Amino acid sequence: MTVVDDGRLQRPLPPYLKTVLATMFAAYPKVIVKHEFSEGFSGSSVFLVRPIQRNGRPELPSVVKIDEYDRIEKEWNAYKTCIQNKLPNVAVIDGNPTYPHGSLYGGLRYPLAGSGAFEVESLQAYCQHASTEKIRYAFERLFTSLDSLWEQKDVHAELHLAAAYDLSLPPNLVLEWTESRPDHYLRPQTFRRHARSLHVGDTVQLSDFQVMRVWRKSHQIELNIPQSSSSYMIRCQSVPDIAAYQVGQIIYQPIACRVKQTRMGALHALAAKALGENAELTAKSIPSSSRNPLPNPLTALPKLLNQSFDAYTSCIHADLHLGNVLVEPKSGNIHLIDFVNAGEFHLLRDFLNLEMAVVTRVLPPDLSDPEQIIPFYETLHCALNGAGTVALPAGLERPFSILLSIRQAAQKYFFKQNEWREYYSGLIIYLLGSLRYGDLDGINGAKRTAFLGAATALSLLENEPECEEPPAVQTSRSSSNEESIPPQSIIYGDIIHGDKIGGDKIIGDKIIGNKISGIQTTNYEYSPKHRGTFRKILTTYFSNSELNNIYFDLGIDYENFSGSGKIDKARELILHMEKRGRISELIRDCHESRPNAPWWWAH
Repeated sequence: MTVVDDGRLQRPLPPYLKTVLATMFAAYPKVIVKHEFSEGFSGSSVFLVRPIQRNGRPELPSVVKIDEYDRIEKEWNAYKTCIQNKLPNVAVIDGNPTYPHGSLYGGLRYPLAGSGAFEVESLQAYCQHASTEKIRYAFERLFTSLDSLWEQKDVHAELHLAAAYDLSLPPNLVLEWTESRPDHYLRPQTFRRHARSLHVGDTVQLSDFQVMRVWRKSHQIELNIPQSSSSYMIRCQSVPDIAAYQVGQIIYQPIACRVKQTRMGALHALAAKALGENAELTAKSIPSSSRNPLPNPLTALPKLLNQSFDAYTSCIHADLHLGNVLVEPKSGNIHLIDFVNAGEFHLLRDFLNLEMAVVTRVLPPDLSDPEQIIPFYETLHCALNGAGTVALPAGLERPFSILLSIRQAAQKYFFKQNEWREYYSGLIIYLLGSLRYGDLDGINGAKRTAFLGAATALSLLENEPECEEPPAVQTSRSSSNEESIPPQSIIYGDIIHGDKIGGDKIIGDKIIGNKISGIQTTNYEYSPKHRGTFRKILTTYFSNSELNNIYFDLGIDYENFSGSGKIDKARELILHMEKRGRISELIRDCHESRPNAPWWWAH
């Protein structure tokens, strides 16, 4: 069996990678490695490969992930628990993991959406060249698919941010193994008492912590509190006899380590590198040349982590960045990979992960200036909070549109409608946590943008900006016998021609929905140019079961329409209601059910 590359790889394949590929495709005489994805993937190696049959004919390509065997096993178990049969067509692992005899590594094979009939690239690469419309469509398909996972949500009372977001930040402690006598004794039951008193150079003795990850090449282990709702992440370096440690193992035999770095020390060092050594990172605010100072997210972080609030939890991907979503540009198919972190967590984390990826990898470098990033975030906030038509920042239409899509999809999973504290609190933590990613050092201004984004989100959390009210609807007449539209009317959509259809009345060339029994005198005006926007509200803000309920309440047979997905059903529903003169009835019901949806387009 031969493993070859087609000349486009940026590095030669190490022997251990070839061994996994040779074992996985042992039934084929040859496998061609066409492309290596390099956007993170939790430190693993991910390839696009194409097996060749014995008759010389190539099979359709698929994606292969290779990592240390305990990480592959963790992903396999997480997939079976949280993902399998819950996200059909976009999240599938083909067969069992592959573990070559005598190797420390294993592999998983992901069949591609659309059977790999088209070229594939990461969503990160796709965002660099595709049109804004196509990018928004890709995100819409992603969210529509993931809705089936997120909708199985539960209420988590008093979710503590320190526990929910601990893994999004650098380790609480970075230690180095030593034989010196310990100054402190650290156990899961006592870590809170000792944590704040530990300083660089102190020696601690650890026991009863659980091994969460092992880096055998670099002799490091990651520890945490076993089977607890709390979290306290510790990384130990220079560990001797590394082969003795296994993921899941409880360390009953104490080990001694010296403190090399604390979490706050790490964040200050990373922020100083991003902002410049002259940045005053212990101050409560960050100066801005022509605006009010921004609050310093580093000084606010301890208080932020100490917050608790009611929230929704669900099985989520938990590492949903732009590199873990694959796109077939020609077909629009999407595919999810890398489920090693999947589990039951705060539901909004998937959206926050995506926003962090967009901020650090899609926003242009010149947005790392407070004079640009503050109005950008304020405009984004107002676009989602009932403001009228907002002007998109010049040159930033693409990232603005992407972030708008992410936040619109996230809104329906807020525990309290229109309450942004839950989202902004997590976003601040995620953006600060991104400072630890080494691959961002190669993207000009990425970490500075992330830090200032965290500061701006904190400013919005503390002082919500004043957004302009939606413009009042103007009373107008197109002929002498037209009726006036009441000033309190809510306008939806655009123009449909005709005289009268169903229960809706035509005024000039517009449909005006008359008073319907059970609602106030508010009228509804509609026309087709905003069909797409209305459809996106239906697919983003309503689950499959809720969409079924809308059909049922309106007396429509859901099964009589063409198409199988939620997007198809939403489109057919809108067209059906238009033809029967009941579109205002549909708008009314949807508006009353989801008043926090972005109806500003209709004003």
